[in-house]
Amino acid sequence: MRSLFVATHEILHSLGFSSSLFAFYRDKQNRPLTPRDPTTFKPALGWYSGNNSHVYQWSDNVVRTVNRTWLSAFGTFQ
Repeated sequence: MRSLFVATHEILHSLGFSSSLFAFYRDKQNRPLTPRDPTTFKPALGWYSGNNSHVYQWSDNVVRTVNRTWLSAFGTFQ
């Protein structure tokens, strides 16, 4: 089962799903989903530091946190 998870993980990387690229995603009209600095054209939201890496911070148009309430046999979780 672990090899399936690893294979899926690596396939997603090969398709461009990497946190280091999130700030560079564009919409169908080729407009950046994350605001750009007008002088450098680089993402303008600063840096995100996590998992021993530093990447440009992406906007909520790319990835956002959603809190959901889940009901299970052991109770409700969020």
